[in-house]
Order: sequence, then C-alpha cells, then structure tokens
Amino acid sequence: MRLSKLLFTLILLLTHQVFWAQSSLCALVLQEGKPLPHAKVYLVDEFGMESFHLTDSTGLVIINGLSSGTYDLKIGHQDLSGIQSFNELLIPPSIFKLETFDLGAGDASYVMEDGKWEKVKEEPYSYDPVAAPLEESMAIETLTGAPALASKVKRRGRKDKSVPSTYDIDAVGYMDTEPEGIPEESIVPTDDPTGNKDIQAGTLTASEWNDLSNWDLWSDQVEEEFAEFADIWSFKPINRQTILLSDENGLPLVHAFIELIGEDGTRLSAGRTDNKGVAELFLNATNSNRFDCRITYNGIPFEFPNLKAKENLEIQVNTACSTHAVVDIMFVVDATGSMGDEINYLKKEVEDVIDRVGKLDDQKTIRSGAIFYRDQQDQYLSRRKALSTDLTALNTFVQDQRAAGGGDFPEAIDVALEELTTSINWSKNAIAKIAFIILDAPPHEDSASVARVNRSVLKAAELGIRLIPITGSGIDKSTEYLMKALAIQTNGTYLYLTDDSGVGGKHLDASNDKTEVLPLNDLMVKVVDDMIEVSCFEPNEETGSTATETSTSIDGVKLFPNPMVDVLNIDVAFDVDQAQIFDLTGQVMLDLGVLKAGSHQIDVSRLKAGNYLIVLRTGDQMNSLKLISVNE
Repeated sequence: MRLSKLLFTLILLLTHQVFWAQSSLCALVLQEGKPLPHAKVYLVDEFGMESFHLTDSTGLVIINGLSSGTYDLKIGHQDLSGIQSFNELLIPPSIFKLETFDLGAGDASYVMEDGKWEKVKEEPYSYDPVAAPLEESMAIETLTGAPALASKVKRRGRKDKSVPSTYDIDAVGYMDTEPEGIPEESIVPTDDPTGNKDIQAGTLTASEWNDLSNWDLWSDQVEEEFAEFADIWSFKPINRQTILLSDENGLPLVHAFIELIGEDGTRLSAGRTDNKGVAELFLNATNSNRFDCRITYNGIPFEFPNLKAKENLEIQVNTACSTHAVVDIMFVVDATGSMGDEINYLKKEVEDVIDRVGKLDDQKTIRSGAIFYRDQQDQYLSRRKALSTDLTALNTFVQDQRAAGGGDFPEAIDVALEELTTSINWSKNAIAKIAFIILDAPPHEDSASVARVNRSVLKAAELGIRLIPITGSGIDKSTEYLMKALAIQTNGTYLYLTDDSGVGGKHLDASNDKTEVLPLNDLMVKVVDDMIEVSCFEPNEETGSTATETSTSIDGVKLFPNPMVDVLNIDVAFDVDQAQIFDLTGQVMLDLGVLKAGSHQIDVSRLKAGNYLIVLRTGDQMNSLKLISVNE
C-alpha cells in the first residue's frame, strides 16, 4: 500500500512540474523509524512566510508549488514534547524532493550535513497557548490537540463546480479506484489574480440570522430538520444557560471567565462574557438543574454555589467593571478551487471591512489577522498572518491569496479552526475576539476531523472567540447546520451570501425566516460594531479621565423616578443625538431617538421588572446610566 502511494505521489509531482515548473517537497515524517500520522508541519521560507500542513495516516505530506530556495521545517506532534526544527533545507528549481524527517522524543534542531540530518542544539520549548496567548514576534507555536483515529470518509453529494479527488488522504487507506489523472483543479489555480481590478466592495449581498435570538425555532429544527446532522458532527448545542454578569453598579463585566460545576465536581460548561456581559453556556448534562458557578474577573475568583438553572440567570459581582480597549478580528477563508467564483469579490469585501473597522472607534486598538486554508493534498494546508495593528500589511497578505486545489467537497476547515484556537496571538483581555469564517464546504466527516471541530469550538468558547460563519454558494444543509451550531456555541451569529448580487453559483436558502438583505461589507461592519460597543472603559492614561462616563448621575442629565414605574422623566440641559434603553443582554428595548434640551416623559410600562441601561449619545460622547424598573 505504501509503495503504491509513493508511486502515485511521484506521478502527481512529475505532472505538477509539467504545468508549473516549480518545486515540490514530499516529506515523510517518522518516529523511531515508523511513520508518524497527523504530524503538524510548518514550512518557513527565507522571508518568514509560513504554511501549515498535516501528514496523512502513512506519515506523508506533499507540499507543491514551491519556489527554489532555502526552507526551514518545524515539526510537532501531540505525543512529543515541543517542536523539532529542520533548518536550511535547500530546494533547487523545477524538481521534486523526497525527504525523510525522523523525530526523537525531545526538542532539537537539525541541519543537513553530507546528505544527513545532524542534531546541532537543544531548544527547550514550553509555550502553552491556552495559559498565555502568543506574542506577535513568535513565528512558531506549540502544537496541541490529540487526533482521534481516522476512519473511512462517508461521502455525500459533491458540488457541481468541484472536480472529484481520486484519493482521500485523510482516510486510513486509499480508495481502490485507479487514478484517472491528476485533478486539474489541484494544479491550476481557478481564479485570476488580475481579475479583481474592476471589482468594487459592496457587490456581494448577504443576510444575518441569529439562532440565539430565535431559540424556539432552533430547538425545533435540531430535533427535526437538522437531527441527522447533529449525529454526523457529534455536536448539538441545545441545553442552554444564559448568564448576565454585572458589576456592583449594574454595568456589564466583559471577558469574564465562567465555569459551571456539577454536584460531582465535574465541569458542565465554560465560556466568557461578551461586550454586553452575556455568557451563552451549554451544559453537557441535560439533568443539570443546579450547579456551582465559578467566575474569574481580572484574575480574581468569585464563587456562587448551588445556583438553580433558569432561562436568564442574572449575577451581580462585588467588583467594578474595567475594559481593555483592544479588539481582535480574524478572517478565516476557504481558498480551495470551488471558491474561485467568489474569492476575488470576497477579498475586496474583506479589504473594505478591515479599513472601515479600523476607523470605527478611535478609542479602541483594532488588531486584525487572517488564515487561508485548503485541504490535505493541496499546495498548502493553511497560511496565516498574525493579529497586528498593521492593517496595510494584512490587506497585502489577503490580496496575494487565490483559490486553487480542493477537488472533493469537504475541505480542511477543521485544521483552520484548530489553528485559530491554539496558534493565534489573541489578546488576554480584549473587548471582543471575533473570527469571520468564510467558506463554501464543510470539514471531512472522518472521526479525526470531527474531533478537531468539537475540540476547537469548545476552546473558542473558553477563550471568548465569537465565530461568525459566512457561507457561500454550493453549501448543503449539513454545512448550514454545523455553521449555525458553531455560532450558537460561541455566542456568534450566522451570515450567508444570497443570490441578489448575481455573483457565484446558486446560494442555499437558509432554514430560517426571511431577513434583510444587505451588502456583505456593510453587514460585517454592523456585526463588528455591535460586538465592540461597551459601557465601561479603562481610564485614559494620558488624561486620567474616562472615555465614557458611567455613574448614577451625569452633569446636565436628570432621571426620575429611579426605580421607575410606567413613566420615566428625563431632563437634559443639552441636545441628545440618540437615546436608547437596553436590557442587560444588550438588546434595544426602547429607541427614544433625538432628545432636545428640556424635559421629556417616556412611557416605560412595557419594561418588565429588572435592570436596564439608558445610553445617551451626543457627537463623539456616549454616557450611560443604570435604570431599575419595578413594573409588575
């Protein structure tokens, strides 16, 4: 079996040379002479650009489309300690190179001498991506995550625009069918990198659907229309517990870590609060009516024992809110050949979003990054740009990417999600951590891929990364279910492209009510804007003042009575551009519009008993006050 695979590999590489006249590396990763499956391989060129790859079940990985030059390889595996480095690998032009890399049990660095890899120095490595996010200057990270045993892939119908692959590199063995030739899509790029000169941002159209705000419909669908897909992906966010976390003044606590602990001491769920102080948690036991709640905020633990589960659990913590003015945004993009009909448009939309988000709020530091991924047999598995404030460099990176490879319907989104949650330099205390997942295909359905998806979505929830899928043309209902489930589990929302733009193939009608259709770039900026607005800021170090005043009284504003019953009186000494009343989940309950200087009576009889915030915006200033309703 292994010999036949090597022969097929050589045919693939030789055919590749005819088309591209570029080099290819066929890397065989061993441990003590035995093939090492699911080893993680980073290939780094002379300019520091890196691509990520996984070995298959026989320890092989094929890396196509390489320019001649010197490369370093960083190889790791969950069963080994740290990463082993193989430096100064010379790849001449227009050749294929077959190299063997034998890993030991510890960290080491190797160089090629007289045709052999010689160990030159020990390189201890102890970075833990969960305990401490990566610094921007670090290029290679510890690789974590235990792969499950691979199994044969259950294939579904493929998209019409895809070319079937002749083998499945993620399965235990190869299919018995003989190759009919190299899939053209895996060799020739399917998009034209020069074809986006006349494309304008705002061309693509999309809609948003938030299942957390339409929970009854989701609860029905997951038991009926989506039931079989929940089994396929071993993933079913349904036993929901919403927690609303506020400080001693009723202001939301952002990025607080919450654990729910069962009576037997096991963790039932874990997650973080969003910019509105809301944590969406999903219990892994359906009979968890009571639990202990452990909250960690700014490094200080708080215990709330023996709480009774209910739809919205409000918890007030004896502390004061503080928020670091950092926003992290990642773009994770499927760059396989099937995306060729939309990827040039998507790159323009992303470029526009990056530029506009950077200007949303000059009080906040916006960091952005990107991961582009393909599939196992392609030129690369993933490429990434770390989170940084250098938005120009990110745009350059994004515009340099193009669609190619793939061949079958599923792609390596599971690997991209694992990178997103283990190898990205997320800020420790960001206002928001947002990841747009742009794709048109699901992951593979083998057990290793499904396990990676499940691990990654739980880790995203624990880190406070809100996943925002954006699905393109060609997806099926199984992909729609999985993407909606990822958004639900991480307190995200679901976006999907529509046919209104006339770009790309047919877009799937989502299984939800009709929603407003907007330009994709506008919708993405709207989502970001909603997720980064907070009611509490850290003091400005230069002026010693706060960016937004939050207190029980404000000069020029008088509210009475408070607590309020049916009617709220508002006296303002200046014109207010916009006044809104929010509940503690961040939902707008009353939009009061413009308030001219003077006295106003507001009907608040529809507000149930509870805590609310009134937000007053005038120019660039935003003020908020706590309101208490005692309506029956």
